[in-house]
Formats: sequence, C-alpha cells, structure tokens
Amino acid sequence: DRREVREVNEHDVERKCVAICRGLGLQLLKLRTPGWSGAPDRVLLLPRGIAVFFEMKCTGGKPRANQVSFHTWLRDLGFFVYVIDNPEDFRELVEDLIAQPL
Repeated sequence: DRREVREVNEHDVERKCVAICRGLGLQLLKLRTPGWSGAPDRVLLLPRGIAVFFEMKCTGGKPRANQVSFHTWLRDLGFFVYVIDNPEDFRELVEDLIAQPL
C-alpha cells in the first residue's frame, strides 16, 4: 500500500512539523548554531531528558555531507537524529516517540 506523496518544499515541511508538535502539546525548537555548519534544523525536547534532532528537507531531499557528519557526531553521543521530508511521517514518528519509554 503506497501512499501518494505530494512534493513539499523544506519550509512547508518545517512549518507543518512545528504545527504538529504544537497540536501534541510539544515545542519543536529552532536550532541556531553560529560557527557550526551542518547542525540539524530543529530539536524536540521530551520528558526524561530526551533530545531528538531533526533535519528538515523537501520531499525526497537528502542531507549534505557536512550535515551527515554532524548527524553522525550527534548519534555517536547517543542522541536521536532524523531526516524528515514528509510531515505525516514526522507525525507518526513523534507519536511513537512519546508513546514509548526511551
């Protein structure tokens, strides 16, 4: 069962994901990292001290090499990092994250 995926630009993906989090009572914070090229776009802070990082992309978009390196560094530190190009996939992921103990 393949869902039809509509082309969505990065700004709209990010805006829709922020709205999804607000609807769930969460905040998807914008990351600003002067001097740190490749950092993810957003971070979601969850109970129990969990930080989940998100790189937003247009539909089908892929991270650049410097972003992949930054994501690898964060994962090596034990953080969750996801590349998101579809708001509905984001909703499912966030609902799964808040439903289970991490």
